[in-house]
Amino acid sequence: MSTPQHFTRLNIPDGLKASLAKMGFETLTDIQSATINNALVGRDILGSSQTGTGKTAAYAIPLLNLLYRNPGKQALIIVPTRELGTQIHKVLRQMTKGMHMKGTLILGGESFNRQVTEVEGDADYLIATPGRLCDHLSKNSFSLGRVAMLVLDEVDLMMDLGFAPEIESVTKHLPQERQTLFFSATLPASIVALAEKLLTKPVRTTVGDTTQPVDTVQHVNIKVMTDKKQELMLKEARDRQGSILVFMRTKEGTEHLAKVLERNGHSVDFIHGERTMRQRREAIAFFKSGERRILVATDIAARGLDIAGIDTVINFHLPQSREDYIHRVGRAGRHGARGYSVNFITPRDKNLLRKIGKIMGITDPDFHKGMGNEPNRTAMPIAAAKKESNHASKSSKHPNLQKPQKAFHKSPKNSPQKSGMAGKKFTGPKKGSKSGPQARKVKAPHRKGENRHQHA
Repeated sequence: MSTPQHFTRLNIPDGLKASLAKMGFETLTDIQSATINNALVGRDILGSSQTGTGKTAAYAIPLLNLLYRNPGKQALIIVPTRELGTQIHKVLRQMTKGMHMKGTLILGGESFNRQVTEVEGDADYLIATPGRLCDHLSKNSFSLGRVAMLVLDEVDLMMDLGFAPEIESVTKHLPQERQTLFFSATLPASIVALAEKLLTKPVRTTVGDTTQPVDTVQHVNIKVMTDKKQELMLKEARDRQGSILVFMRTKEGTEHLAKVLERNGHSVDFIHGERTMRQRREAIAFFKSGERRILVATDIAARGLDIAGIDTVINFHLPQSREDYIHRVGRAGRHGARGYSVNFITPRDKNLLRKIGKIMGITDPDFHKGMGNEPNRTAMPIAAAKKESNHASKSSKHPNLQKPQKAFHKSPKNSPQKSGMAGKKFTGPKKGSKSGPQARKVKAPHRKGENRHQHA
C-alpha cells in the first residue's frame, strides 16, 4: 500500500484533519510521507532530515492520534532548548483546537509548582527540556507512568550540549511498553548508538542530504576585515529587503550589535542564553510579527526557530562546525521558500573555511587571502556549491535562483557617512526609545560560553 500524499487520506481523527486544513496543510513532505503512516501503526522511528522540511508535523500527527485513541495516556516530547519547546507547543495547540487536549511546557525559567500541578492534572502531552525534567524527577514531583509515546527532537543538539546522561536517566522513569520517535539532523555513530538503546526495531528514514543545507538558499560570501564588519552589517541591513536573522558568537556581541543597529534606525531585538524566558519569547514574537525586522542571536538561543518568511541569515561570525552552518542556514529557505545566507569572512576564519568552506560554495583554499579595506563578495546557489564540492550532482529544483556571479567582484563602495557611524563613538541607545533591545534593558553577565542548563 502506497503512502498517501495528502493529509485528508491519513487515518487520523476528523477533528485533527479539520485543524490541519485550517493551518494550510495539504500535501505531505518527504519526511512526513516516510514517517507518519509507520508511526500511526505503532512503529518506532529513527528519522533524519534537513531543517525546515516539516519534521514537527511528522511526529505531532501520530502523537495526537495516539492520545485521541487512548484516553488517559500521555506523550512526552524532549527538546534541547526552550525556544524549540515553545514553538512545538504553539503548533500542537493549533492542531488540537476542538479536540479537548491540553499540554504543558516543562522548561527552565518557569514556575516549578505550576508545572507539577499541570502534569498531575489533565495534561495530555508534556514538552520538556532535559535539565528541568530531571530536576522534577529527582524530587519525585510527578510520575511518567502514563507516557505511551516518547519523542526526542534535535537529538544531535542535545548530544552537543552534553544531555546524553539526562536522556538516559529520563527513560528509566518511562514504561517499558511505549512508542519512541527519535529525530536528529545528523546521525553520527554516537547518536546511532543512543538510538539503539532506546528504540525497538525502528523504521529508519533519511530524507534529503542532511550533510548539505537546503537547496533553496543562495550563499553570499563576503571577505571583510574584522574592524569593518560593523559597517558592513549596517550596509547589508540598509540594502537588503525583508527580515534578517543575524548570528553572533557571544552574548555580549548580540547586545552590542543590536544597539548599533537600533541607533542607526533599524527595528531590532536580540536573544541569548542570559535573557529570561519572557524576554526571549517577546523578542521572537516581535520578530515573527514583523514589528522587529532584525533579530540578533547566538546559536543556542535560535536553535529550533520556525519562523516563516525569514529572507536572510547573516553569519556575522562563522559557525564552528558544518552542522551548525546547516542549522543556521535552515532558518531561511524553510518549507521550500527561497532565502539567502550572507557570510562575513575575515582572515581569522582560515581554519574554519577548511571545515565548512565547501558547503558555503567556496572551493578556493586561498579564498581568505588578498583581503583589503573594501569588502569583496561572491554569490553561489547551493546547487552549484554541491556540484563543485563533489557532493550530490542533482541540479537545483529551483531554477529561478540567481546564477553564480563572477568571483570576487567588488561590491559598491560603502560610504561611512551613510551608516551614521562615521566620526561618532557609540555610547548606547537614545533615551526614551521604545524599539528594540532598549525597551527591556538587560545586562548579560560576562561569562565565556553558554552553560547548557541555562537552556533547559
